[in-house]
Order: sequence, then structure tokens, then C-alpha cells
Amino acid sequence: MAVPRGKVSITGHSSANAGPSRTGYMKSTRGSTTRMNLSARQSTSRVTRAAGRARRFAGHPVILSALFDRDGVLRALRFVTDPRAAPTERRMAHMFRLAVMNRYGPDGWTCTDLPPATGETPVGGVFLKRRCEKRTPERALTVEAHLLRKPGQNDIDPITEQPRPGAYESWTRFEIFDPSYKQQ
Repeated sequence: MAVPRGKVSITGHSSANAGPSRTGYMKSTRGSTTRMNLSARQSTSRVTRAAGRARRFAGHPVILSALFDRDGVLRALRFVTDPRAAPTERRMAHMFRLAVMNRYGPDGWTCTDLPPATGETPVGGVFLKRRCEKRTPERALTVEAHLLRKPGQNDIDPITEQPRPGAYESWTRFEIFDPSYKQQ
């Protein structure tokens, strides 16, 4: 698989032409359209970015990262819902987990509800802090979603008594790995 050309950031380094000898997560910063072939067979699955719109997966704005091994082979993808999305989209970011789980089949997932950390509270009566994993011979999948308020996040500002929209955490992180890949 050829590594996409253009300005990319790999594990915190910037490079004008990232060749296959580098490893790490890659975030593309090239212009308005980004296309990545996701398999050696030139898969038609592409992630695109239209002018003025974020990358979307299952209707949710996401930030996409890719992990390539030393030979330039794609080994993992990471999708994280975009925290800069419009408030209504950000509030629904935790729902991305359902689209992912349905896409890869609802059976075989092992989910764990994580306990609230000190000071974490529900948003509108809902507290979600869940991590789910599924392993097949072809893929290792992980989905983690949060909908909660962290300490100090309130829907009403205690000083001004004005509403504070967006004072909550709502996100999903989805990772898909090649199960045979061993990081070095």
C-alpha cells in the first residue's frame, strides 16, 4: 500500500513527504480533499473532506488517524469524534459507538461500563463511560464512548447564573487494528 503524499504529521513529527520507512499515526493536513486507499487491492472505501466540512463516518464528524508499519502497510485506523463539531453534533458524539457496533455486527462485543471518577456526573440524567472490544481473525476492534460532566462542568454558571451550553464531555473513539501486527 502506498503512503499518501503531502504534508502529514506522524507521531508528532511534520514531514513534507512521509515515506514508508516512518511508523506511527498519520493525520493528513493536505488541502480540501484527502483520499487514502485502505487496502493493497485499492479499496473503494475512502475518507474525504469537502470544503468547509469535517470528515464524516456514519454521519458523525470525526478526526481520522492511520498507523502504518515500517513497510508502509496500513495496520490500524483510529476515528475520534470531533470536539470542534457544532454543539448538536457534539452532544450526539457518544451515539457513534452504536453505528460502529452495528456496522461490525452486534454479536461478540465485550463491553465494560467504567465507574465514574471523582466528581463526574450525568448529563441530563445519563452517565455513559463504556469500553467495548471485539476480536475476529481479521480485526481487533475497540470502541470507547463517554457522555458525562467532569468536575467543574455545570449547565448553569454558578457566578453569572447563565446557561453554559457545551459544558460536558461527549465523544467516541473507535480503533480498528490488524490483530497480527506487533508494535515495536
